[in-house]
Amino acid sequence: MNLIKPKAIIFDWDNTLVDTWDIIHAALGCTFIEFGKTPFTLEESKIYVHKSMKDSFPSIFGDAWQDAAKRFYVHYLDNHLTHLKSLDNTIDTLNILRENNIKMSVLSNKRGDILRKEVEHFGWTEYFVKVMGSLDAAEDKPSAVPAFEIMKCMEIDSPQDVWFIGDSIADMECAVNAGCVPIFYGANDGLYSYSADSHINLAKLFNLTHKS
Repeated sequence: MNLIKPKAIIFDWDNTLVDTWDIIHAALGCTFIEFGKTPFTLEESKIYVHKSMKDSFPSIFGDAWQDAAKRFYVHYLDNHLTHLKSLDNTIDTLNILRENNIKMSVLSNKRGDILRKEVEHFGWTEYFVKVMGSLDAAEDKPSAVPAFEIMKCMEIDSPQDVWFIGDSIADMECAVNAGCVPIFYGANDGLYSYSADSHINLAKLFNLTHKS
């Protein structure tokens, strides 16, 4: 099946548009140590951070999960804007899409207020119709609820006209649940029909699409 040019795109944020692995992993490590737990490896961190905090921390910290969440944010906010960096060629992707009148939004499981500060830090707010994070909707990814809210803001009636681009299972499940076209960002290993492992290849994927 050939891809059809989208009318809109929903992007994940962390490690889809920006590189945050080192910041998140370090903040998790400090939090685990404070609560007497063995820190995750980087690979374990990657598995857990795709879920929202309210969905992942209770299974790790039990009844203390809210206290652990507060400490995580203390560590994360200490230096996130200083060390935050965009992935290579992200701005080129955003410009190509804007030039082609394709609407864009961001949907992340990162807390919404922090997410918007990071988007603003890069000066990218104007690119997006909506920037939505955890706690901004009744449910987080992989639920379709926040995706539906974003599509309403973008005035998109048909989910099939929307590409959902992200680097996690939660992103792909959210895309499927909402009826959007899932585009995996990262090493695919044959698991997904459509993918790109860099923004250069993502731009190629966009340029090669056509109406069927």
